[in-house]
Amino acid sequence: MHARGPRHCDISIAIANSGGLLIELIQQHDNSPTLYRNFLDAGREGLQHVSPWEEALDAVIARLKTAG
Repeated sequence: MHARGPRHCDISIAIANSGGLLIELIQQHDNSPTLYRNFLDAGREGLQHVSPWEEALDAVIARLKTAG
């Protein structure tokens, strides 16, 4: 593992809620190495990821530990 210093990139982020849905719009304005740049450089566009919001996080963690 390599230690790395702080990285900087030029991005704009807009965050909004619609009911139980959180929407993040992210635009990167430079070519700094980021997961956003990697996503676009791989020829992708659109939705990058989806993440659930768990109300009972302790129960989910216990279930995952039991499953290994």
